[in-house]
Amino acid sequence: MLDVFNTKQGGSRYVPGTSTQTSATPMVDPFTGAGRYVPGNQQPSQPQVPQVDPFTGQSRYTPSSLARASKADEPVPTPSFAAAITFKHFPNKTFITVDTFNADAVKKKLFELEALLKANESTAAGVLSEHERLVVENIFQLLKETSRYHATSFTAEQIKVITKIVHWPEAQRFPALDVLRMALLHPDTAHYFKDAKQSGSFDLVSVLINNISSHGAPANTLVALRCLVNMFAHQAMRTMIDSSAAQVFEAAASTVSLNNKHIISALITLLVNYATLFTTQNNEEAKIQAMSILLEILEKASLEPEQAYRVLVALGTLCFADEAAQGVANNLDIPALVHKLTTLPEAKVAQAAHEVLAVLSGHF
Repeated sequence: MLDVFNTKQGGSRYVPGTSTQTSATPMVDPFTGAGRYVPGNQQPSQPQVPQVDPFTGQSRYTPSSLARASKADEPVPTPSFAAAITFKHFPNKTFITVDTFNADAVKKKLFELEALLKANESTAAGVLSEHERLVVENIFQLLKETSRYHATSFTAEQIKVITKIVHWPEAQRFPALDVLRMALLHPDTAHYFKDAKQSGSFDLVSVLINNISSHGAPANTLVALRCLVNMFAHQAMRTMIDSSAAQVFEAAASTVSLNNKHIISALITLLVNYATLFTTQNNEEAKIQAMSILLEILEKASLEPEQAYRVLVALGTLCFADEAAQGVANNLDIPALVHKLTTLPEAKVAQAAHEVLAVLSGHF
């Protein structure tokens, strides 16, 4: 089973950069990177499988091109099982979060980019006042103390400043989105964003969707997807994201074509969380959308083992004990693509693939 990902704070440079999926061995510093803050590739990590640190990267953000794989056209053999299967990898029950945060490095970059706003008359309105800068300092101090989240609280003023900086120009926005990503893990923020949506003053999901849909800044797309992942941390947020599933999936589907392995990883993680949510709040139409995106990922992306594994967990969770979902998956010819994963050398990937085929063939 997947579990909540606990990536840890690390080095002196803030570099959501260029790494692969992660999991349980000691993590390399999530924000390590030479010389520059470069938004790129933080991944959630899984506590029981060795992983490379999700934010580790080189000195520059370098989107990876993913090789395309054509859809298998050979017939898929029906698995034969002599005994009842014990499903070890799904259905998933635990929501994933992305909680790596080098507060000092993010803060430094945020203020560096704010200086650029001051230098341009057209963006000067986004500049923070001296008082707002103090508010930002307090926000970072609060977010650093993760062990005290249960005993600390946000103020309306702090939330207002966060909603201001996430509207900075696209090129300066990614550290602000990272602040939002961490704020969403704090249990006190949910009611603020829920009330803001109801009042019409700030629609969190719409803001994130806009950042995902605008492909001019891959860093913003990546961090916005991770913000959506972290919205599953608290029930009030899950209600918001569940009601917006159709819009989220429409925007998220467009990111597959970006061929960026870090964005693909964030997208898959988001789909695992949605699949987990649908085990208690069934949404057949949204399940179809999710499976369509997973199909496109299987068809077009050259997946690393951890990515492939999470695709299988999402598929298995979506289809487990749901004949309608199984029918959709079979109609989409998903078994043909899953069958190819049974030959991978990574044991947990091959095993999970066999379990998905068992679910889709009804042999359990």
